[in-house]
Amino acid sequence: MISLLETDAVQRGFKCQLKVATAGCETEMRQAYVTASGMLDTGIAAGNKTSSAAKVFQRLRSKIRQAVAEPLPVPVPEAMK
Repeated sequence: MISLLETDAVQRGFKCQLKVATAGCETEMRQAYVTASGMLDTGIAAGNKTSSAAKVFQRLRSKIRQAVAEPLPVPVPEAMK
């Protein structure tokens, strides 16, 4: 039989792993955003900043920035509904 202390230790281990994975994911997402934003900036600059194509790129960049800024939804376990 697993004791309460062992179960608690396992849970703490999972929490630690989750924190490390979250930090890694956030770093990778930030790098992907910086890369995509830079590419869109290049596309905007390649044309003319006032062109219709540049406006489309600017709107796309804005939508990406908003999506990155919004926290992801957290699923609610069935037991808590």
